Amino acid sequence: MTADRARSEGAEPERRVAADEERAGQAPGEAHASEGHAGEAHAGEAHEPAGEHAPDAARSPDAGRSAGEARPPGERGRTTISDRVVARIVAKAAEETAGSGGLDRSVLGVGLPGRRAARTDVRVHGKVVTAKVALSVEYPMPVRDVARRVREGVRTRVESLTGLTVRQVDIDVAELERPGGRTVS
Repeated sequence: MTADRARSEGAEPERRVAADEERAGQAPGEAHASEGHAGEAHAGEAHEPAGEHAPDAARSPDAGRSAGEARPPGERGRTTISDRVVARIVAKAAEETAGSGGLDRSVLGVGLPGRRAARTDVRVHGKVVTAKVALSVEYPMPVRDVARRVREGVRTRVESLTGLTVRQVDIDVAELERPGGRTVS
């Protein structure tokens, strides 16, 4: 089949669909069958049997592999972890450290009941994370020790859950939490 004829008959979209399905870990055509569209042709798509006339690009690169063999991880795709996800991991790790906690809730300086999570500012640059954490420390806990434990806990948790490298964790002790629930800012 010539390239012009293949484009006019819609083989190009078929190739893109097959490539997308392969990236998703499905055999070409599997997604259509599972959605109840096994025999239907979608607008702009041509369905040909994967035989002699099918273009080489539409054939699965896993065709010669057994069912148990998968492509190496580097060939399967890319994983991106957003700053927001890393920020939530940082906040949770900071709160789980003994002697530290979240901050009082307030609107325009007026205190509200309850507490909120530690305030975080996280930046992910490639595979390197920098984090700033604002939290409270229980009184009379040693502030430097609590900050050191939070820093270590955040670094360990982020690196183990995401595989990213934590370059720096800045701790801002914004409040002292007194026994009995009152805080001092």
